[in-house]
Amino acid sequence: MTYLKDLFHSLNGNWNGKIKEQAMKKTGLSRIQIYKWFFDMKQIMEKPKKFIDPEERISYQPEHLR
Repeated sequence: MTYLKDLFHSLNGNWNGKIKEQAMKKTGLSRIQIYKWFFDMKQIMEKPKKFIDPEERISYQPEHLR
């Protein structure tokens, strides 16, 4: 797992057939497992952050209360 994470981050999520082959040999996983892992990681990294930390929140007074 550490190998895949390091590889993913060093490539900024971009991979090709040669990289998949190397990852398959190093991890023993199949081509589809490597592809799926990279695909899922890319989706996770591209998702916008849903949770906003309390100190980042900005509260605005509603229009009708101004």
